[in-house]
This record gives sequence, structure tokens and C-alpha cells, in this order.
Amino acid sequence: MIKNFDASSEFELFEQAVALLVNHSVDLNVADAQGYAPMELALRNKTMDINFLNVLMKYGATFTCTISTESLIRWIKTGIPDRIEFLLEHCIGEEKVDLSRLLEVAIEEKIIRLLII
Repeated sequence: MIKNFDASSEFELFEQAVALLVNHSVDLNVADAQGYAPMELALRNKTMDINFLNVLMKYGATFTCTISTESLIRWIKTGIPDRIEFLLEHCIGEEKVDLSRLLEVAIEEKIIRLLII
């Protein structure tokens, strides 16, 4: 039993577990039966801290993504602001992002703070 378990302990255990898996030749990019790779599952998990995504990338997890105005709008509506920043940093834009449209949606959704990153 782990005593005094906190978020930092959870993060450290996660990183150790990922390192152990990689050291035993586990491929972090293999998709599950539904076709989701670990990075995609982590991105979709609203409760997962963004640092966990960075750990997966540190140990070789990859994902291919492109972002567009519409995909960013979908992410704005999820209410996960750190995911938007992560996607902007790590994805390739397939088109010029329409910032005025993003702002309009954020105002409509009453989540303007999500665009201030």
C-alpha cells in the first residue's frame, strides 16, 4: 500500500511504468482493438494531466495529426484548454486557422478563457 499518495506520486509512478514498458520493448504506438493509440487515448481523457502526454512523447509515443479551424473548435467545446495548446505545438496546420471564428465560438460557448493561452 502506498502512503501519502498525491498527484506528483501518480505522475512519478506513471513515468516509471512507461519507462519500464519501453525498456521491455513495448511499442507505445500500437493501437487497441478500436484503433486508438496511447497518445490519442490520453488526448481524449479529460482528467489526464498534460504532463502525462509529454511523458508518452518523451518515451517515443507518436501521433499524426493535422489541425484545422473546425478541429480546434471541437477541442474548444470539450473544455480542455491545455489540449488546445498541446495540439497547436505538436500538430501541423492543414489550413490557415481562422482566429476570428475561434474567438466567436469561444464567446458563444462562454469559454473565452480557453483561447488565452
